[in-house]
Amino acid sequence: MQDVFLAFIKQPPFNCDEHIKAWIIRVTINKSKNHLKAVKKGTIFRFIQLKTV
Repeated sequence: MQDVFLAFIKQPPFNCDEHIKAWIIRVTINKSKNHLKAVKKGTIFRFIQLKTV
């Protein structure tokens, strides 16, 4: 989500609210897909919760 927000801040202003909504949805989907691909490739490590005994 933070990546999407930063991408939104860097974008020039939009003329219509509908364009903003569509852009945010599309960028969120693309960033999520890219993250899942990176996890699958092993380039991003997942945090593992350690059980305390």
